[in-house]
Amino acid sequence: MVHKGLRKFVREIHRIRKWKYVRGDEVQVIAGKPKGERGKIVKVYKKKNKVLIEGVNLVKKHQKGNEESKGTIISKIAPVHYSNIQLVDPSDNRPCRIKYEFKDGKKIRVSKRTNTIIPKPTEFQVRITPKDSPKDTTSENVLKVTYVKPDYAAIFSASGRVGNNEPPKTIKV
Repeated sequence: MVHKGLRKFVREIHRIRKWKYVRGDEVQVIAGKPKGERGKIVKVYKKKNKVLIEGVNLVKKHQKGNEESKGTIISKIAPVHYSNIQLVDPSDNRPCRIKYEFKDGKKIRVSKRTNTIIPKPTEFQVRITPKDSPKDTTSENVLKVTYVKPDYAAIFSASGRVGNNEPPKTIKV
């Protein structure tokens, strides 16, 4: 059995299946060390049940030095568990719980306290495209035909073999 501190991701049964928070949402931390701080969600880690919030939960990271440079201390954003945040209601600028409703055939988020619609942010609708790297396959190479099925009839007739024009089947012993 693996120690829970050594696990990379949360077990499948403990993962959140329906996420209420998306990239670009304005949220407030309601529990933990950064309680009361607000920010926008930068990234959602669905396999870890955590979110990265801009400017919230800063931690100090010691970076080791080498021959060229000295070691330094860097401030870094640490992820926050999804249960420790709440969405900020745009009408009264306070944290709120949300529910989902269907209007005109679309699923929308609604504040439970004020019944105002909370739209999904525009950053969420824009998809992040991966950066090109030298290891990526180019579009010309993707479309290139690299395997051509051999013409077994021509091969067998050239070798003088008689019979069906299929490759021999291997026999397992």
